Amino acid sequence: MSASQPCSRRKWLEVLGREQPALIITEFLMPVMDGLEFATAVRGLPCADQLPIILMSGAQAHIGMHKSDLVDAVLAKPFNIDLIIAEVRKLLGSS
Repeated sequence: MSASQPCSRRKWLEVLGREQPALIITEFLMPVMDGLEFATAVRGLPCADQLPIILMSGAQAHIGMHKSDLVDAVLAKPFNIDLIIAEVRKLLGSS
């Protein structure tokens, strides 16, 4: 498994046109484009419309929990790393 972290979500949208990650983990609060705007943009890409997205957030986690059409999981901060690993495994279908 590898991870990449382009400098902005706009750059990530460009990367999704060239590469196919297995999963995206994103933060809710970020400059330029928040996590739900990013998830909406990803869902609009034919090459990534079924890509699992995990949204992580502190105070805004409740907002993401009401957007199950955009994100596959919402993890509130602070979080337990074992919870993230379990969620990734579940979404990728691995044990």
